[in-house]
Amino acid sequence: MWITLAGLDYGLIVNTGTSDITLADLRNATFSVTASRPEVVLIPFINIGNEQVIGAIHPGEAMGSIFPSSGGFTGNEMLLPLIQPGETLRDLAGMQFMAYGVDRDFNTYQGPIQWHVTMLMAGYEAQFTISADVHLGPHKIVFLTATRVTAQPTLPMTVSLDPQTLNLQSLGHWVTAYLEAPPPFTASQIDLSSIRLNGSVSVDSSAPTAIGDHDGNGIPDLMAKFDRGEVELTLSEGTAIPATVTGTADGHRFSGTDTISVVRGPVSAPAAGGTVLAGAPTQVEWQTPSGVDIPSVALLSSLDGGANWTLIGRDLPNTGSYEWTAPVVDTRRARLAVVLVESSAQAGYLVDGVISMSSMFSISRVTGVGTDTRLGFALRRVAPNPARQTMHVTFSLPDARSAKLGLYDVSGRRVLEREVGSLGPGVRTVTLDGPAILPAGIYVIRLTQAGRSLTTRVALIR
Repeated sequence: MWITLAGLDYGLIVNTGTSDITLADLRNATFSVTASRPEVVLIPFINIGNEQVIGAIHPGEAMGSIFPSSGGFTGNEMLLPLIQPGETLRDLAGMQFMAYGVDRDFNTYQGPIQWHVTMLMAGYEAQFTISADVHLGPHKIVFLTATRVTAQPTLPMTVSLDPQTLNLQSLGHWVTAYLEAPPPFTASQIDLSSIRLNGSVSVDSSAPTAIGDHDGNGIPDLMAKFDRGEVELTLSEGTAIPATVTGTADGHRFSGTDTISVVRGPVSAPAAGGTVLAGAPTQVEWQTPSGVDIPSVALLSSLDGGANWTLIGRDLPNTGSYEWTAPVVDTRRARLAVVLVESSAQAGYLVDGVISMSSMFSISRVTGVGTDTRLGFALRRVAPNPARQTMHVTFSLPDARSAKLGLYDVSGRRVLEREVGSLGPGVRTVTLDGPAILPAGIYVIRLTQAGRSLTTRVALIR
């Protein structure tokens, strides 16, 4: 199996094995990404259109969507020379591997960027780098190269986590993982420094490790411990939350998953999916789980969905509310966590437990309907992207002259249009409901006024 990416933000999957890659394999594929410019986030996903048409990727098949360059857009026909003799292309518009999903968060960076992507699917792991030029204007991303990458099989590591429930009544310093390697590999061959939980939490170097037989089945396992607070910040609330441990054993990549229950109180404000004004005070409201008596707490914020956290304040009275001034940034991946912390001379603070954690919300320097004509003519945001049903398009107009907002498929056919000049000058957000009845794929949004035109792309998934 190999994977490549180019052109219209997606590539091909070729099955070089002897058994089918099934729809379940495609649905369960997972991705992790690091970027040379963190403010430009790649959101990888496999867009499965008509499942009955796709069926499965059979041995020797290359499956995906090929779009030639046209209308000023760079296509992905550069993938075709990478298909080897004996491999057959099945070109399906409904099967888009690594379909469009790039979140710019209103930033103005222009220039080269690299995304380092790890994909896990059907017991295989592929690692590859996407090089692109990102710039402002109608054609947001131009991919520079197409490469062929061979996916390697991952060892199915058996993982058992302890405790099985994380809550404030079962506080401990660590989450312990017991790793049992499949034969012919052994626990002693696992590289402790390579181990990561949920892609980011490394083994606590201050914690003890040992090789034993935790489950008593006669097969040795490795005991590794992770800082509990760091683990909690990577997990959402709920029962049977998956936690994945990856690493290497004797140079071979492994992956294993266990489930864990996470019990914590909700953060009711800011609301999930809501928007707060950058630089302005906003009320944070949370609930402490019943049966827990905590007089003071700390507040953490994240601007990247929880990958990194910053301490806002500590020793705050646990009253269930706090007035927080949002930073002057634009992001759609802000989160807040109400936690217990202790001092650390090296790290500044250590998280002992998570009381409440918010869902993601937006921080924006422009919200709602504005009237500042200095903002000019601009396409500002499409959310969500990818979209399933409706999408919200934010733009600004310098005056009340006639203006139109249109949605086009990749062939250039207009499928939806609205007159928006009557909304007047300033920042406006309109909701497009038409995508609910359109097939999955890549579409172009075009804003026109007085002979000027701006475009951006959006993905529809089903």
